[in-house]
Amino acid sequence: MIKDLDLGSEVVDEWIKDLESEVTSKLAEDNKDILDGPVSSTDVSYNSYLINTLAAINIAVFLFELASPVKSSDAGILSLPLLFGAKINELILNGEWWRLITPKFLHSGLLHIAFSSWALLTFGPLVDTAYGSFAFCMIYFLGGVCGNLMSFFHTPDATVGGTGPVLAIIGSWIIYLFQNREALGEEMADNLIQKVAVASVLSVALSYLTPIDDWTHLGAACAGLIFGVFICPVVPVHAPSKKLSYDPNDSQEGFLLVSQWPDARKLFTVFTLFVVTLVSLFFVLAPVVTEFHLSDMSNSF
Repeated sequence: MIKDLDLGSEVVDEWIKDLESEVTSKLAEDNKDILDGPVSSTDVSYNSYLINTLAAINIAVFLFELASPVKSSDAGILSLPLLFGAKINELILNGEWWRLITPKFLHSGLLHIAFSSWALLTFGPLVDTAYGSFAFCMIYFLGGVCGNLMSFFHTPDATVGGTGPVLAIIGSWIIYLFQNREALGEEMADNLIQKVAVASVLSVALSYLTPIDDWTHLGAACAGLIFGVFICPVVPVHAPSKKLSYDPNDSQEGFLLVSQWPDARKLFTVFTLFVVTLVSLFFVLAPVVTEFHLSDMSNSF
């Protein structure tokens, strides 16, 4: 009887070892498929609805601008969105505070909206996957507000800031690249930095080809960089990764992107401090800046 029990125990031990070996082999095979398999559109893990909705809103507002010309005695031919949403310092000081927010959905021409859409669809998925959708919305919002606030402080001209949020997104993506360069791989990080350089060159060229406010670009980019420094997730080299493809039609172009989002409490705290700082700067500096612009205009006459 004891001999039979020993034999049964040996059979069970052998069966357990075979099961462990089979499970280990299966996991290794699955990980190999994840790490070495081709990247396709089904592998994309970002919030495509959020990115596409923002791009659609920008395009829809631009089409509405083209379809609603309005003649203004002060500024000539405008459109309804520009008339009620552009950054106009005097109206902001008179209580129309939303003009520090709405310009991020307005564009000054076809090249402006084209660059904004391209940058959003190119870098938006990267930042959304790296930081998370909640943080992405914060970066987008702060980029628009900081860009318009910088423009408010430096120029009395009426401006729009549709490319401000995307420059903030690019700024936060630059921080992620440098913070996680080793995790992404040197070669892949260099390729992504080249794409950022291309976007920067296009942004500078756009300012010469169309009436773009450079102060808006500068303020938005600084907001993305600073916010990224505080909330950027720094991940270990061997952390689990997710695939991301730039072009759904090109199954070979992609890379492994580490997905480890920032802590929610830290994210909310940093965002709140940003908002409080911006509001404080506005109420403290707005009267001084306005007086400076008025004196500068009077001296020009």
